[in-house]
Amino acid sequence: LRCDVSKAQIGRILIQGEFSLGVSQYSVKQLMAAQHEHELIPEDGLFIHIDGFHMGVGGDDSWSPSVKPRYLLTAATYRWGFSLGPSN
Repeated sequence: LRCDVSKAQIGRILIQGEFSLGVSQYSVKQLMAAQHEHELIPEDGLFIHIDGFHMGVGGDDSWSPSVKPRYLLTAATYRWGFSLGPSN
């Protein structure tokens, strides 16, 4: 996962905006089912994940259950956008 991305080109596709980007050769279904990395089998094509918001992955250390309150995504209406088009 790459955070704070403003522009990315994947092949002939250009993505612009403010987003986080993940590209994988494994589907989310396969990643969730695998217990170990050696169980993953590369699939045809790429799985592209474009996200507008992330809550974070944990506290200040590995044993804290959540992120600091200022980084929490609360139940609210969020507006976000990005553009997807051909690269030049």
